[in-house]
Amino acid sequence: MAHSQQLNIRDTGSRGSSIVDDSTRSVYGPTTTRLFSQENIKFNTADYHFVDTTILDFDLEFDLFTRMRYEGQNLGNLGTAWRPHFSEAPSLTGANSGFNVFDPYYQRPEDITLYDTRSPFSWFAVQWGGEGRNVTEVKYSRNVNERWNFTLDYNSLLVDKLIGKERRGDRNVQSYNYSFNSWYRSENLKYAAYLVLSRIKHTVTEMGGVDVDPDTGELSDYFLPTAQPLLRETDNVDLRRELFMYQRYELNKLISVFHEMKWGYRKNSLRVESSTESTDYFDFEEIPYDGEAIDSTIFKYLENRAGITGYTRGFNYELYLRGRNVNFIYQHLDTESSPIVPKVFESYAGINIGTTIDSTFHIRARGEVQSNGNYLLKGSLNSNFLEGKAGVMQFDPGFIYQGYLGHYDFWVESFQPVEKRYLQGKLKLKRKTLLLEPEVYFSNTGRNLYFEKVNNLEDTQQVLPQQNAGSVNVLSTGVRTGWRGKKTYLLLSGKYNNVSGSNPKSMPIPELMANLDIGLTNTVFKNNLIFQLGLRTHWQSSYYAMGYDVAIQQFYVQDDFEVPDYWFFTAYLNGRIGRVKFFLKFNNMRKLLNPVGYFPTPEYPGINGLFDFGFKWYFYD
Repeated sequence: MAHSQQLNIRDTGSRGSSIVDDSTRSVYGPTTTRLFSQENIKFNTADYHFVDTTILDFDLEFDLFTRMRYEGQNLGNLGTAWRPHFSEAPSLTGANSGFNVFDPYYQRPEDITLYDTRSPFSWFAVQWGGEGRNVTEVKYSRNVNERWNFTLDYNSLLVDKLIGKERRGDRNVQSYNYSFNSWYRSENLKYAAYLVLSRIKHTVTEMGGVDVDPDTGELSDYFLPTAQPLLRETDNVDLRRELFMYQRYELNKLISVFHEMKWGYRKNSLRVESSTESTDYFDFEEIPYDGEAIDSTIFKYLENRAGITGYTRGFNYELYLRGRNVNFIYQHLDTESSPIVPKVFESYAGINIGTTIDSTFHIRARGEVQSNGNYLLKGSLNSNFLEGKAGVMQFDPGFIYQGYLGHYDFWVESFQPVEKRYLQGKLKLKRKTLLLEPEVYFSNTGRNLYFEKVNNLEDTQQVLPQQNAGSVNVLSTGVRTGWRGKKTYLLLSGKYNNVSGSNPKSMPIPELMANLDIGLTNTVFKNNLIFQLGLRTHWQSSYYAMGYDVAIQQFYVQDDFEVPDYWFFTAYLNGRIGRVKFFLKFNNMRKLLNPVGYFPTPEYPGINGLFDFGFKWYFYD
């Protein structure tokens, strides 16, 4: 349920856990905690919703690969490097690090949800996955008064190795994410502000794939209980810290002035313990070493954005100027003797506009121009019957493409800005219980950047950055159909993907993909237990998926390993008892019929035949 109007602070009356109704039951619950986006603070509008107590597809909350409907690649375990099949355009046209395979595990300060609570609100969520794949989430939110809230958030991923595990606690992934946010409004509602602090340290002990002889090995060898990883003591770390602050002061109902500040620090590093690792795993050695090899890059920025904003009769706008100081620090590369400019100041001018015809019809548009000629224009539409996105932009190459020097890699390049145009739309047609949702996605990327395995010669760099002279087109058409009745559902979706243009292999995607989800929902024990029981199936055609280069945290184009077409199915049970949601899931039941599993990425077998259990417990006082 959502509401859209001028945002006013409601009279909450007394606060605290002592408030009860005449039957001495606490009146606090899902509808006494409101969730809203940061745009509601920016434009002084209300478009809020309440705590989600539904159980439909609750099990997807803990698994990125499944939640994204398998439209991407990981390395076969929770928390590992991720590459989506349909990459979204960046949100900024300026300088960036180029490291993005761990982005999904970090929540940007701009995307964090804000809370307005009548009583202390918290939740505790845990997944205990088979073979030591554990996820923990803790959130606590409380209003100091009706005009001031603060929220604390903690997330962790502690994931054991699935290949070559030596003991319990032999980790593949260790990730700790903390955040704090707070919003405030003055008594007369003219001044509003919010603050976000966020930090993550995401550490992956890389396995490098499974150790199988490339000449004599079979696909089944990757799934043997005795299979061993190629690496054991090689760690990749993504460390991020960000501070985000926004302030707005209303001059009148049509005009407010605002200022936004963002500071960020990001360090990507590689550590290799040479005394325990195989010396022939890495194809090239640029910097000789004995013992431990450490490579790192640091990306720092300070950004200020200021302008005017306003809201009236369902229409809102922002006019702004942005200034951004960026500094990229290479541990080994001497940038003074190269064409790379690691310290830059960027200036932008932009506009954001939006309109809400009613609570179910939203249109947004954004335009921005950078002083160096880069530009961005994008828009979106969301309604009960149609969803759509479109955009055109030109943006700078990431620093990792422009130059790099590590123990195993070296290059310096002069790449041109990338151009991207995209269009995405979906019709949502529904008649009673029947559902039909045709969709289309089209993108045209000019001068696209990618990494490619360029040769197979020993003692020579094999993976290097490349840039297309022309453009690559991606066309994806699909449909989702079926029915969702009161107790039963059957949902079928399929996609046909075509890549064309200049060097289409630089954007590999399976040509065909299909999903089937069947199940039922019901209540038992006098409506005290609500449950969803179902079976989820996925299939995709064979293709040359991108490989993964551990040394630089990048996926790359290759034609040595064709990922076979694969299908698997997962059984799940989602339920709710009172304030507790829970799930049980058996991942990839195909193992019951065939021990050979699937490859999300070449040489990396996927999860095969594991039980997961998880729950989320809400507290409203």
